[in-house]
Amino acid sequence: MSEYSESEIRFNLMAVIGDRRKDLKDRIGKVEADIARLTSRLAELRLEDKEELRAEAEAVQTEIGQLSNQRADLAYKVQLEDGKFERYKFDNALRKHNFIPLIYQLAKALAGKGTLAPAVEEAKKKAQTRPQDTQQPF
Repeated sequence: MSEYSESEIRFNLMAVIGDRRKDLKDRIGKVEADIARLTSRLAELRLEDKEELRAEAEAVQTEIGQLSNQRADLAYKVQLEDGKFERYKFDNALRKHNFIPLIYQLAKALAGKGTLAPAVEEAKKKAQTRPQDTQQPF
């Protein structure tokens, strides 16, 4: 790639990575385990009900709140990843779909109404006024 100029766009760098959803779900499991551990510790502290342990109980309760927020954040990220995969699924369906019959019927209908030739001419004019660097060869 270094042999070509910086404006060359025929290269694409990609990385193969694992499924982020699995990693996020593993992290959620760890956070939930920590919450369960802290919840049982909080229950122990409340059973003892000693004045000197109240500060520790408040600290544990605060940590549980922070972990709950972290769990909610991770769950939101899982939802985003799930949404991304749904979009990928939809995009793949569009890429695989044969649109030629639709285009044929559309062109046929436009020709039947007599609007196909003017639409083609208008598209040619727009293509000529478009800057040259944005036109893609097909």
